[in-house]
Amino acid sequence: KELSLNLRYFNEYGGFSQDGREYIIKLSKGINTPMPWTNVIANKDFGFIVTEEGAGFTWSKNSRENKLTPWYNDPVVGHQGEIIYLMDEDTGEVFSITPKPIRDENDYIISHGQGYTNFYHHSHGIEQNLTVFVPKEENIKINLIKLKNESKKPRNLSLYYYIRPVLGVSDEETEHLLETDLVEDVFVVKNTANSEFKGSTIFVTTSENIHSYTGDRLEFLGTSPDYERPEGLRKVRLSTTLGI
Repeated sequence: KELSLNLRYFNEYGGFSQDGREYIIKLSKGINTPMPWTNVIANKDFGFIVTEEGAGFTWSKNSRENKLTPWYNDPVVGHQGEIIYLMDEDTGEVFSITPKPIRDENDYIISHGQGYTNFYHHSHGIEQNLTVFVPKEENIKINLIKLKNESKKPRNLSLYYYIRPVLGVSDEETEHLLETDLVEDVFVVKNTANSEFKGSTIFVTTSENIHSYTGDRLEFLGTSPDYERPEGLRKVRLSTTLGI
């Protein structure tokens, strides 16, 4: 689906919206920005950064000492500590609204605004919108997803949300210290060994019903991590593994 934009100061990658409130990036086939073009979204206690590809990380209280998800300072590899996958349950096709980790030939429109970033993509007969933002007074990151079926048949879709939790400075230091649990459809990750930020906890939930989950990263990614087609998406259900 071809998308045309009327942007101010367009530089082959993006430009400002006519009202100047957004910087809009258009990634067509074979087009990438020279470096990550990033939006910093935060209130006084909580925030995250997000690039035009969908990479970035989230923090609470202190962006270095209390990362919730990891910061990978590598624009070439562009690893992600937070990924949203969509899967067509009838065909097995897996895709992402963001350019990473699964990119196809259709255009991606990324709009960096003050306090939010929006990703727009159209593929597999589905119009896809993802808006990420932080409320002014709450320590929460919201991923607002809107999907529109533009095909002529009903669609049976599953949504998977993957995070690599940190709750500290780096995931290498904390990966053996994390505890997971599920409390009333809220997935909980704790690091009780974090002495500086005692009680620091990640809560992950969704407005939709949770059908399966796992706290085992190897189960989801596989022993040789494949971010484009994680092993967990090949299973009928995840194992509901919890604990340390």
